[in-house]
Amino acid sequence: MRRLPTRKMFMPALLALAIAPLSLTATAQPAQGENGWNEQRQERFQERRQALFDRAGLDEETRSALEEAHGEHMQALRELHEQHRERMDEILDEEQRTALREAKREMRQEHMQAKRGGQGPAACRRGSPRWSTAGTCRTRSANS
Repeated sequence: MRRLPTRKMFMPALLALAIAPLSLTATAQPAQGENGWNEQRQERFQERRQALFDRAGLDEETRSALEEAHGEHMQALRELHEQHRERMDEILDEEQRTALREAKREMRQEHMQAKRGGQGPAACRRGSPRWSTAGTCRTRSANS
């Protein structure tokens, strides 16, 4: 017996309907506080790091030395970030900061749209079919 093409069309639709409540539930969850998200991220990172140490067969002494070095590195990054922010505050007034923040947001949005739609600079990366041997991005008309 031959399967009907409509069955092939309905299966993805049924799957989408089945998982839609899950995605709606995930987006309907109240936003966690700034620390809640960060804590979860830190926990995942810690778990991955421990798995890495296990796989590498590192002893406790080496692990603790690496943890200490990582902590010092993170503290140095925080201090550097704070210095940079203070310097930016010295250079920019409130209006310029707002304009810069808005320009960054717009560019990030354009980049994400290009990335999702396959258009623009995000679609042309080294190694992609549109990337030429000369190290430049070919246009669509040249690629077609």
